[in-house]
Amino acid sequence: LKALVDELEDFLKKNSIRTYHVEGLRALKWALVDTYTVIIHLFLPEVREYYDLESYWGDAEIYVMEG
Repeated sequence: LKALVDELEDFLKKNSIRTYHVEGLRALKWALVDTYTVIIHLFLPEVREYYDLESYWGDAEIYVMEG
């Protein structure tokens, strides 16, 4: 998960998007990256299923990025 956060931060920096806060790296199950305008959650699959955040935002558009 740390490698994904690092890659995301590099991508954001290259696109002139500032990272204001990163949280959750100690647990290595769920990381949150706050860019002020967008909050990005990175989960391990079992944690994502457990918390089911998508159910809280049922009418929002969901973007799933794989790879």
